[in-house]
Amino acid sequence: MALLVIAMAVPAVAQLPAGSRIGNDDDPTAASIDISTSTRPDGSVARVVLGRNDVFPDNLAGSGAAGADGALLLVDPAPAGLSEDVGREIARLLPTDAPAECGTGLDAEVILLGGEAALSAQLFTDLEENFCVDRLAGPSRVETSTAIAAALLASGAPRGTLLVARDDNPADSAAAGAWSAATGSPIVVTSSTSLHPSVAALLDPANGQWDRVVLLGGTAALNADVEAQVRAAAGAGTEVVRIAGAARDDTALQIGLQLWGGTAGAAVAIVNGYSDTFWTYALPGGVAASSVNAPLLYVQTDAVPGTTASYLGDRMPTVTTIGPAGQVSDATKAEAERIAGGGGTTPPPAANDLRIIGLTPDADGTVTVTAAPGDYSITVVATAADGSSQVFFDGVTGPGIALGQGDIAEGATFGDNALVFPFLPDQQVQPGDYAFPLFSDGGIGTVQAIVKSGDPNARQVLDANFYVVTDHQSIDEQAERDALSGTYRQIGEQIFGQQNLGVGTMQILDVPADLKARHSQLEVAADEGNSPEIRHLCSSLRGLSGEARTINFAIVDNIVDDPPPPPGQDAGETEGIAAGIPGVPLLADMGNSCVIIIANGGRDISQLGTTTWHEAGHFLGLFHTSEEDGATFDPLPDTPECRDPNGDGTIDEQECGAAGQNFMFYDSDSTNMTAHQAFVMRHNPLFRPA
Repeated sequence: MALLVIAMAVPAVAQLPAGSRIGNDDDPTAASIDISTSTRPDGSVARVVLGRNDVFPDNLAGSGAAGADGALLLVDPAPAGLSEDVGREIARLLPTDAPAECGTGLDAEVILLGGEAALSAQLFTDLEENFCVDRLAGPSRVETSTAIAAALLASGAPRGTLLVARDDNPADSAAAGAWSAATGSPIVVTSSTSLHPSVAALLDPANGQWDRVVLLGGTAALNADVEAQVRAAAGAGTEVVRIAGAARDDTALQIGLQLWGGTAGAAVAIVNGYSDTFWTYALPGGVAASSVNAPLLYVQTDAVPGTTASYLGDRMPTVTTIGPAGQVSDATKAEAERIAGGGGTTPPPAANDLRIIGLTPDADGTVTVTAAPGDYSITVVATAADGSSQVFFDGVTGPGIALGQGDIAEGATFGDNALVFPFLPDQQVQPGDYAFPLFSDGGIGTVQAIVKSGDPNARQVLDANFYVVTDHQSIDEQAERDALSGTYRQIGEQIFGQQNLGVGTMQILDVPADLKARHSQLEVAADEGNSPEIRHLCSSLRGLSGEARTINFAIVDNIVDDPPPPPGQDAGETEGIAAGIPGVPLLADMGNSCVIIIANGGRDISQLGTTTWHEAGHFLGLFHTSEEDGATFDPLPDTPECRDPNGDGTIDEQECGAAGQNFMFYDSDSTNMTAHQAFVMRHNPLFRPA
């Protein structure tokens, strides 16, 4: 038989019904049949693989044997024979024309996984009456997996990637079954603490060098001894890597990002990765999903983890749910489809909660905005007529509110500025006219208002573009970008998700070469709010994205002082800068309209997730909860204040304890967010309805 093992296999008859539930039965055999009937048309498969329905290892290894053009059915273990429903489904799946002669190994029509203690001799005999049958088996579960691997190699599969999994728990490996089926890459199992001799023999370079061995799971799954033994058995010519996450859903995500990478299709399958029997849905479902190159991601019965949400929101795939409602609730199914954009069949609907109004200042420099019923925030954006002078808001007056300049906490920016009202939780927009007096030494240029309406308490998300203004090797490959995007999304969801906010779409985009050449080493003036290079970079990015409702991040090599510090004086390292507090959202040609983070600092960019969202918090209108002096605090009533406990004039996270545990503390990697911080964010026009 011809087996496709390098490129992804995509049979013309494959189907994975978007927005549907497959495997909708509590019985594992019935569920596997439902998966098959939902995804495989009559007479469409090359082979049917049968595995026992009570233990996973044979089925995990058998995923590669089934392949993207086959099916995996789970059946009762020995001594059971062939049941009527399984026999009927096999007959439906296989072509009606019987082969001229029966093949063996992967050329058989029906393949049994495991010895007669696993699937009985009676089952084999029953099947032989109508089909060409073979058995792939060894004396143990490990040797059965290596026998399956040997059959794949005998069919023509190269020694490309070999996956290695623990033999007693499928938590870290079941998600890889789909990739194994799609690529023909074998999966073998071994003990968590030692490498089985049959796996070592398979790895022996005397039999042919493997390109890569992937250990599935952390050291709790396959310990350091196993890794060392794999390296020794495979030899120096084989790359040995480990794919692991903080939890099983994260490991499934990393399999999606690192194994599938750019080869993943426009679909995903979700399964409850936390139930005791989840593999009975994940493995047959993974084989079905492999036909359209769909990664398998984990959910819980009643929740979509942030890891899975990050992939769904990023890729906006179609979503197919595997398992009955007792495994994945209807609400979880709907939430996954919503995150992906209505099941991924169409993009999210355009929000109609904003209106943009051009304004003309009166003789005193005041602009007036009329709020209608249902409006809940007003953002005024003003530019300096000379393009470089500072723009000030001298207050806000309107129904139930009268604020002077001293009541407005605003960052010092030059060229353009923004004010989002309300900015404190005791303020609200009511129908009527709001006056915003403006002043600039360079004169007032253009002024626009962005008025937001709808339900301020409904879930909202923030879309983000990350522009690569660097040649740093950490993000020059798509797989690295996918991993970075997943990490940042996960951290963003940890922060925003506490307050019914979230991360929407995320893109990592390249910029023109001349922009990269000018700004990869970004020069920043001592007064960050008056940095022409920041304004040029941000306005250039806004030009690339247009008036898109996104927050723009620039990833540069480094941020350097202009002018540089005197000789012998260490300027320290700046990991990120927001162009304004708040920055100027949404509108084109604005200078203070992006966030900058670095790729070439003391910490790897993958470790700057909290820094990235901290700087985004500034851009959206948040100040440090406590400044370094321990005497300056943000204006929000519910954020923690650290008032210099030891009285030395400076504070840090360790000294402040709980008072330093907030994502807007001046020096913290905390992911805590308060309700009042969320109030500020959800009133910013960059957050859109989910």
